[in-house]
Amino acid sequence: MRTKIPGTVLVVMVAIGGLQVFQNLSKEAHYGDYNPFGIESATTQTKLYAETVSPVRLSMSDSKVMIEETFKVDSGDNLIISVSHADVEIQTNRSNRTEIEVRMDARRMERATERFEAMVWSVYQKSGEIVIEADSPRGNWSNLSMDINVLVTIPSTFNLELETSHGDVDLDDLMGTVKLLTSHGDVTFSELEGDFVRIKSSHGDISGASVRSKEIYVRTSHADIDLDEIYSGQFSAATSHADISVGRIEGDSDLSTSHGDIEAFIADKWDATFETKHGDIEIMLDADAGVDFDLRASEIEVSNTFSIKGRSNREVLEGAANGGGRNIRARTTHGSIEVDNR
Repeated sequence: MRTKIPGTVLVVMVAIGGLQVFQNLSKEAHYGDYNPFGIESATTQTKLYAETVSPVRLSMSDSKVMIEETFKVDSGDNLIISVSHADVEIQTNRSNRTEIEVRMDARRMERATERFEAMVWSVYQKSGEIVIEADSPRGNWSNLSMDINVLVTIPSTFNLELETSHGDVDLDDLMGTVKLLTSHGDVTFSELEGDFVRIKSSHGDISGASVRSKEIYVRTSHADIDLDEIYSGQFSAATSHADISVGRIEGDSDLSTSHGDIEAFIADKWDATFETKHGDIEIMLDADAGVDFDLRASEIEVSNTFSIKGRSNREVLEGAANGGGRNIRARTTHGSIEVDNR
């Protein structure tokens, strides 16, 4: 009996203690921060600690304006940019000033600044030209984790000559001649209008809203060309291992790729040539368009809207629709051609 009584008392005490802890936890859950028994639970302690210690935010990179210049200019002046390893953004407005900001983001700002200074940047004005230049020093750029952004604001009527590599280009609405050469970067633009527009890239997509020009020349490789509207006397677009898509073309056009698809709507009376090897071609025309077709493909499908007179089979179409008129020529080796109306 002497050994059983203390054991029983111990069990009862443990049970009472467990019940009290359970009641405390239950009341804390019910009353929130209110603790009627004055006992700090582990949850309360954690909550108080979280409220008294401010969170630490670690900045992944620093940002610094490296160059900032403003020049008075006239509409129709020239902007010349030759840089590498930098994104370029051109904004336009109705002022008579050109504003330039070169900003750098980097994790290790000291080392990145050394590399930036080694590029030997030059920003100056001469004889109706604004010039931005920088060299491309040798070395490994990937271990620096640095980004350079060149932001230029110019009047909406201005001529642009831009050459860059390893960086994207973004153009606002611009009226003037455009000569743009880039590699390993995408080109995006809004509305361009000028005597000629030439955009050449490699390993970078080219996309834009509208281009109006006597001559439009667009080239890239291993990247897509995606344009909304083209108004031109002569339009040429080419890529490789990628697709071409044009929402509307008014003007004679030549579209070519390899290992990619082509689709376009040809308006009014204009001639067009399409060529690919491993890809499909989709041609959209007005329902009443007078067309002379010359098509070759693995398979050809023409909408019943067009009444064709001439030679036609599964792989060849040589004939006229709606009495003939403009010339539509298309070739694909391993793909189909589809002609439909809009």
